[in-house]
Amino acid sequence: MPAYSAIGLTNYFRVKDKEAFYEAIADYPAKVFVHPEDDQLISLAAECYDDQGWHKTTRSGKRFSIYSTVGKHLADDEVAVFIEVGGARLTYLGGKAIAVNSKGKRTTVDLSDIYEKARALTKDGELPRPAFS
Repeated sequence: MPAYSAIGLTNYFRVKDKEAFYEAIADYPAKVFVHPEDDQLISLAAECYDDQGWHKTTRSGKRFSIYSTVGKHLADDEVAVFIEVGGARLTYLGGKAIAVNSKGKRTTVDLSDIYEKARALTKDGELPRPAFS
C-alpha cells in the first residue's frame, strides 16, 4: 500500500506562556501561525508524510504527541481542534478531527465512522462496502 500522507490544521487557541509553548514544539515539524488581529491566538499546520498523520515524531526522530503537548500548554478553558485529511493515492482517503482541552481531555471524530452511521440508512441494516479496503 502506498504511504499515507496528510495535511493538518488547527483552530486558533491561546496558550499560557507563548515562549514555553514555542520551546516545547521547537523540534516538531509544524508551522505556527499567529492570528493577524490578536497575537495571543496561535494555530498550527502540518504536512504529514510519515504514515502517522499529525506527526508523532520530531525532526530529530524522537516520539512525540502533539495533542498532549498542546493540551499541557493551553490556557484555561481553551480547546485545540486538530483536523487532518489525507490518503494513500486512490487506495485510501480519510480524515479525522481530535479536540483536546486545557485539562488534557480529548474527543475524536473519524470520517470512516460514516459507514456505521450509514448502516441505519440501508434497507437490511447491512454495512455499506467501502470502494477500497
